[in-house]
Amino acid sequence: MKMRSTQDAHTTNVTIKIPAVVYDNPCVGEPVALHGTLHLVLTVGSDQAGGFHIGSHLNASYAGTGLESGVPYRASDTQEDVWNTRELPDSHTTTLVTRLISQGGVDNAFLFTTITTTVDAEGVPTATVSDQRVECRG
Repeated sequence: MKMRSTQDAHTTNVTIKIPAVVYDNPCVGEPVALHGTLHLVLTVGSDQAGGFHIGSHLNASYAGTGLESGVPYRASDTQEDVWNTRELPDSHTTTLVTRLISQGGVDNAFLFTTITTTVDAEGVPTATVSDQRVECRG
């Protein structure tokens, strides 16, 4: 791809809807049904060295319910990610770690979301969620 300058940057907004999915919450030993959205703003621009500078801003928002206890869960998070490449197409994978907060008297957990951003040869970015899982941490 040939961009003339960083002013030629492509910006893409992507919203990924996460449907109601049941995850085992190992912190409390019960399944939790979660749903929500991931909103990504992806920007691709050329740099002065002839490569490409890719930035992403991610917002995650989830709600859910423990299927045995009925305890509600909420989660939201924001993450910035920047990477550089010499050539397009290229891909980059990052993991967003979001604290899953119990609204009752049970332990909190962490939701791990793996997101792969791919920039095609024309500089157009896309994003996909390849994995989500719940874990306990300390």
